[in-house]
Amino acid sequence: MQAVQGINQLETAVMDGLFKLHHSPALASVDLQEDVVLNAKHRIKVAMNSAVEPLIAYIATYDQYKQLFALDIDEWFESFKAREFSVAVCGTVNINIVGWLMSH
Repeated sequence: MQAVQGINQLETAVMDGLFKLHHSPALASVDLQEDVVLNAKHRIKVAMNSAVEPLIAYIATYDQYKQLFALDIDEWFESFKAREFSVAVCGTVNINIVGWLMSH
């Protein structure tokens, strides 16, 4: 709002010599302390605060995944490759994967 206060009118700058004024008339603008401005600022603040509450609740639904989000994939993959699995474990994993694929 302060940026638009005191902007000189265009006519005096464009038409040299046409206006014989000792001052540059400024464009009309609202004052920051006018009731209309204060009411608008208050309504915007209330709307923003009420809009933030559901966003915070939405973000909270992902709290259970924070550890997963922080996971370094490259580091995890290297540690996974370094593990040795027995045939029994590999067979169980394969059976689980095949069962899942068949059900989807």
